[in-house]
Amino acid sequence: MRNTVRKAWIVLPFVTAAMVVVGCSTASTGNPIPQTGPSASGGQQSSSAPTSSAGDSRLGSVNACDLLTTQEAASLMKAQGPGHNEDTTASGATSNCKWTGRSADDSSTNLSISVRAAQGLDQVNNSGGNLTQGSINGRPASQYVPSAGGYCMVSLAVSSDSRVDLGYSLLAATDNTEVCRTASDIANIVEPKLPKYEG
Repeated sequence: MRNTVRKAWIVLPFVTAAMVVVGCSTASTGNPIPQTGPSASGGQQSSSAPTSSAGDSRLGSVNACDLLTTQEAASLMKAQGPGHNEDTTASGATSNCKWTGRSADDSSTNLSISVRAAQGLDQVNNSGGNLTQGSINGRPASQYVPSAGGYCMVSLAVSSDSRVDLGYSLLAATDNTEVCRTASDIANIVEPKLPKYEG
């Protein structure tokens, strides 16, 4: 057992099979800590439409693939090689990177990191699931979990109008506990690499 207690997102099913995100309240920093309850639900997309603002210039030159090394990705999700840049035309992101890997039970996993220089936490689309606000290492953050299992997204604020999304999926998952734990672990590695939060 670890000597330190880490904050973790825990996903518990309701009797009605809906999912709700809750957090532990121990005294260490690290994983996102919900400060408010889950919000209303709708469809399944997890980010809003592009905005017309030029956005946070500090994120304009950040390549999402540079936020996680090949070694870090291999350790966290058994990534099968480096991340690959993805098209951002429809997403509103300034940079998007995707990794594929395998879980401990050899199920397929995917990670997408999206740099959103002109979209803040208040623009995360919680359609079809639960969105909980919190923080990681003092940085405002949110966690989005759709009603269907197997996906979890942690969003890290860089300013009130910019953020970085980390979406992790586990193909065979029916419970989001493990999925959100891995997404949170990834967020803890990425967070110190981001520009200091300016709210």
